[in-house]
Amino acid sequence: MPHKLLIALYAVALLLALTTAYPLRQDRREISPFDDALSERALVSLASFDEDLERRASRKSRAVARKANGITTNPKTGKKPGAALAKGVKGAAAQTHIADARAAKNKVKNDARNAGFAKAGKGPVTYAASKKGLKDANTKRLKAEQRADDQAMHSIKTAGRPPKSKSEIAKEKADRKAHLAIAKQEHAKSIATNTFPDRNAKFTTAKGNTYTGKDVRQADFTAHLAAQKPVGFKLSDGSTLKTKDRHPKEFGNREQGPPGAKSKPLPDISATGGTYREYGIVHDKLKGYDGRSPNPTEARLITKPNAAGVHEFAGVVAHPNSSGPDKNDHHLITPTI
Repeated sequence: MPHKLLIALYAVALLLALTTAYPLRQDRREISPFDDALSERALVSLASFDEDLERRASRKSRAVARKANGITTNPKTGKKPGAALAKGVKGAAAQTHIADARAAKNKVKNDARNAGFAKAGKGPVTYAASKKGLKDANTKRLKAEQRADDQAMHSIKTAGRPPKSKSEIAKEKADRKAHLAIAKQEHAKSIATNTFPDRNAKFTTAKGNTYTGKDVRQADFTAHLAAQKPVGFKLSDGSTLKTKDRHPKEFGNREQGPPGAKSKPLPDISATGGTYREYGIVHDKLKGYDGRSPNPTEARLITKPNAAGVHEFAGVVAHPNSSGPDKNDHHLITPTI
């Protein structure tokens, strides 16, 4: 039924209702303000009804036209995926346009995320990988590497040795727990000196290897743990290293360099508060340096005790080469953020 006919019928019904309520008489009284308000409301309702009919007809006609032309809308949001569809893109071309629009949007997010990762010294990732997924995958990889290292070292250290008794194993666990508590306490004191680099700081060696402030802090904790029982063994046969070669060990800060141009690696720090302490920094390892030789890293954390006996950060040094006349030299690395 055409909407104009509906409007006409609605108007006639309204007129009949008014006539019944107020019969036409010679002495008819004036319409009250309340009746006047009812009439006004009826007229407004009638206009709204007309507008609603027009909107419904318009929506229906547009929907029919889109269906006839094969124009597709975004299935997730119900919105048009782009200006190209408004120009009449149809069918498979419309779906391709939607996919391209989404890919472009994801590329922007991916580029922004990788820019942040590059600033933090991390490798690029795809947009599909969530932050939690990346963290979990990285942790799983590190744990797998550490397990492989532990198994290899355990096989070397225990080769030809009789198995340990339950009491020996229990004592070792108790000792480790006690050592861990002490290391945590001493490490907290060191960090509280506010001398250690930021966790995101970067130390790049002459060989091009980069270590972060987090690696440095981890080395400090492991150094406190190993200070109670210095670590060091040959990876080839599991034999224990000499006392002077175990970590943590004293760092002499000796002069080095060519004749006539020798200098100390840490020229700005005096040793009056105590001896320097050296410990290996291991990149991306859960447990830190464990004393193996050859050492898997050329970087070293150097600390020295202050007047209260708390080890403060003194610097990071590294060997420039694995061979040559200066292979035992230590060069100070300046951190960058």
